[in-house]
Amino acid sequence: MHETYDARNDAFQQTLMGSDDLRRPEPRRDGGPGLLDDRATVARLRASAPTKRHFCLQAGLEPGPVSYARVNAALQRFGLPLYPVPRRHAA
Repeated sequence: MHETYDARNDAFQQTLMGSDDLRRPEPRRDGGPGLLDDRATVARLRASAPTKRHFCLQAGLEPGPVSYARVNAALQRFGLPLYPVPRRHAA
């Protein structure tokens, strides 16, 4: 007789089904509360990131207006150079 396949008896499938990491993936990082409070970290990221977008990506922040404002506030607080404001071209 030919047996039908039952995924519940497969050891690999049981591992996947029982894995908390796969069932509940880690949420996107928001950079943590202390990331932008550490002067050394902010200075290192500012030195290596040519734009605010790169800064956010390296810090694990979601690029956008809120993150950009947090980055600017941290740079001002620590007396580090701000990123230049992009110029708008006339239509």
